[in-house]
Amino acid sequence: MKRSFIIILFILFLSKTRSQETTSVNSYKTTDKRSEQLKIAVVTLRIAKNDNHYSVSIKNMTLVNTTKTFLTEKPGKLNDDDLVCFILGKNKRSIDTLKILQPLKVRYEYPNEDGTIGARTVDLLENEVLLRFNYNAGMKYLRVAKPGKNKKLKRLVTLELPELNNR
Repeated sequence: MKRSFIIILFILFLSKTRSQETTSVNSYKTTDKRSEQLKIAVVTLRIAKNDNHYSVSIKNMTLVNTTKTFLTEKPGKLNDDDLVCFILGKNKRSIDTLKILQPLKVRYEYPNEDGTIGARTVDLLENEVLLRFNYNAGMKYLRVAKPGKNKKLKRLVTLELPELNNR
């Protein structure tokens, strides 16, 4: 009697576990099918500075198929050395915003002889920056701006996104 009771409990446990596995696999597949069309744009920007003049160009752009969305940071406080990149649609209205933190500065850290960590920041005249963002076919332009006086953004350039065969 005890043996049959234990077997019945074991069978109930197995059937419950299998139904949960089937449910989670099916919901994952549904989510996976729906998100197959998601793309992430990976854009390489070349940024150069000569005195107070900035030059920004798109060096490369690739679209990557993904099943996950890429979370971008919420715009917040900007430093003088930061840049802002607006992703624009056909009508040149903003779809998304990315911060480019100090693109012309590199921070090096190293161990000191006394066991502490030392740091040094080097100013660059030119650098390449990698941007990643969720892409959709309505995205046509990148507008790069720099924080100016009174926290107003000064537009540096508006660049057209390159046409890609795999859009």
